[in-house]
Amino acid sequence: MIAFLHEELPNLVAFRLSGTVSAEDIDQVADRLEKSFDSEEFVNLYVEIDNDLQESFGGISEQAKKGFSVILPNLGKLRKAAVVSDKSWIQKITDFKDMFFSMDMKAFPESESDGAFEWITAKK
Repeated sequence: MIAFLHEELPNLVAFRLSGTVSAEDIDQVADRLEKSFDSEEFVNLYVEIDNDLQESFGGISEQAKKGFSVILPNLGKLRKAAVVSDKSWIQKITDFKDMFFSMDMKAFPESESDGAFEWITAKK
């Protein structure tokens, strides 16, 4: 399931992943990103991943294709990404982001979600 957060803030696409993420959920995120890329000079991304997220690498990778098809052509507009989760694989992904992305990306444990939000919304 996807729940959008802080929808009132420009330049920010923020959401929480929990339970089972469907193809429709990924479509909603991709649509929101696409609209933001079309209307904003830059976009920051804030993602919370709950511990109850059902991890199915095959399913997630298939569903993520649409998200990447929206993100990749707009990488220059993606400034920062904050990922909040206690899942160990999240930190591993952010450790390797420099190999693929020039944006500033940080992982935060759930206990630091307030700090993650402050970081993602800071002017610089």
